[in-house]
Amino acid sequence: NDGNSADFATRVNKWGLVAESDVRRALPQLRELVAERPNDAAARAQLGIALIRAGQPRAAQAELEKAAALTPPTSAGSAQV
Repeated sequence: NDGNSADFATRVNKWGLVAESDVRRALPQLRELVAERPNDAAARAQLGIALIRAGQPRAAQAELEKAAALTPPTSAGSAQV
């Protein structure tokens, strides 16, 4: 199963990089990855960034908010005693 997760992460990163130069080509692939694993924060974040590049700020915001909700909180935000 780790192999599948690593392969998925590689595909997410690949299409995120493609989106930097060819967002129209990358968007369908990123949407497919999100459909494959809707609870993957990285895939949603890459889709959100690609949507910004495509001039779709509302759709981007929705994806980035979903990505943020899926990302576990860090200890940096915890209260100091």
